[in-house]
Amino acid sequence: GDPGGIYISESIYNAIHNQPDLQSKYLGEIQLKNIAEPVRTYALRAKGLPAPSMKRLGQYIVKTTSIKAYRNAIIAIVLVFAILAFWFIRTYEIEKIVKPTSIAVLPLENLTDDPDKEYLSSGMTDALIRELSKASPLTVIAQRSTRVYEGSVLPISQIAMELNGVDYIVKGAVNFSDNLLSTEIQLIDPGKEKTLWKQRYEDDISNAIQMWSVVAQDLIRQLRIKVPDEDVVLWKDARKVNPETYELYLKGMHKMNMVGVEGHILEGMVYLEEAIDKNPADPLAYAGMAQGHVVWGHGPNPRPSDWDKARAYSIRAIQLDSTLAEAWSTLADYKTYGENNWEGAEEAFQKANQLNPNLPMNHFHYAWYLALFGRIDEAIEEHIRAKELDPLTSLHTAWLGELYNYVGEYDKAIVEAKASLELDSKVVGLLVLGQAYLGKGMMEEAIKTHEELVSMAGKLGYFWLGPTYLEAGRIEDGKKILKELEAMKLPFFQISIAIMYTQLGDFDKAFEALKFQPRHAWYPWIRVFPQLKPLHNDPRFIEIMRELNLPDPAPFIYNPKLHS
Repeated sequence: GDPGGIYISESIYNAIHNQPDLQSKYLGEIQLKNIAEPVRTYALRAKGLPAPSMKRLGQYIVKTTSIKAYRNAIIAIVLVFAILAFWFIRTYEIEKIVKPTSIAVLPLENLTDDPDKEYLSSGMTDALIRELSKASPLTVIAQRSTRVYEGSVLPISQIAMELNGVDYIVKGAVNFSDNLLSTEIQLIDPGKEKTLWKQRYEDDISNAIQMWSVVAQDLIRQLRIKVPDEDVVLWKDARKVNPETYELYLKGMHKMNMVGVEGHILEGMVYLEEAIDKNPADPLAYAGMAQGHVVWGHGPNPRPSDWDKARAYSIRAIQLDSTLAEAWSTLADYKTYGENNWEGAEEAFQKANQLNPNLPMNHFHYAWYLALFGRIDEAIEEHIRAKELDPLTSLHTAWLGELYNYVGEYDKAIVEAKASLELDSKVVGLLVLGQAYLGKGMMEEAIKTHEELVSMAGKLGYFWLGPTYLEAGRIEDGKKILKELEAMKLPFFQISIAIMYTQLGDFDKAFEALKFQPRHAWYPWIRVFPQLKPLHNDPRFIEIMRELNLPDPAPFIYNPKLHS
């Protein structure tokens, strides 16, 4: 090529010609050194690269063309340009309306001059996110991720980049006085750091849901997004709220959404119970209570009544408002973890996604439902979607890494686990990272990582450290942990006990652990835990699968090219 320039073959051109910041110019068929036939060649055009010298190239273009061929070529080029022009105009008009768009609502500023009313700005931010999320063409970042930027002085462009490079940012502030709720909302183009639109709204607090529905629809009109009719219906007939019980609901959800502190969940549930007592027709409070019981029932220390209450509260919320996606999502969780009703669970997961495709936790739990049935590619896609919607929550990043561990993609698992360690929680990241090191045969690194997990999470970390010791050949250390776990007699640890006895070759003891009652919510996943594969052909394992109404164990069907 010309000094400083780049010439490329047609095969490279075909691979890169759609890149918006690259242009190219066709130079003809050029005879190249050591290549028998002429090569169709293009000059790469980009900022900083010189224009190709056609005079210099003239001596290399070897194919002569007749006048007739030139005429035909010109006609063909005109036709091509006409088609491309028509395509460009049509595509531009369509993309302005239906191009997938992503948006993040930053925490709304509290203008009440009362720091104790932080729950108000948090709840109003969540309400706007919920209404925006009903538009299926729109990707809306979850509040758990945007909350990081409360009071931030970072440039909007940097915040947008850290939130998966969202197309738009919404900022605003809320005030509340004498039952009057007011807000000012701005729509910002982060690339230009420019406010595209600003509007003030004011209404009685009893019309809060209706007000945020109007705000969401106004924003969507500014974005020129075409919303399907079935989504538009979800904004109609927004119900009024009881100001007193709505405030209790906001306080309860604010507490429950505080990451990493179990006590806050219980505090939040107290507020929600009070809201239900004062107004038994409040679907939001029932959905919030269902969410709290799902969190407890799914964790290491479930209470006997958690799943039954999760079911009752979910169903009551749906009876009061069948369009409430959060209630369908918690019902799906109950049917998965509490009832093992697999068909009903998938229907509820899909219903929640239909009503609100932007619920990260629904995608998260649906991913593990899919993994249970060996639908690993679908599971990874759902998990990636959860991560896209809530990029700064380590839960989605770390557990995605565990799915990669399941299919032997240990390097990918390490990437996800290390990314999660930089976010809001270390526990899951450490357990996944240790499992990945174990899979790669890096025994010392695995032991060190899972010992660090125990130092942070206490005996909860024994679930993983015990099997790691045994896998690394530290049999006595592993047996010591095994003895401690057996003495606790807790449902959560029975799976780890079964894994360790499987490692020791004592299948009878492994099945004795698997017979323990009550069973933990994770129990059905013994079907896909890699460490329990030696049990798969045992008739006792098949009997358990029948009891759980699950298919016999089968290997994952995995296509790594889909997730490269």
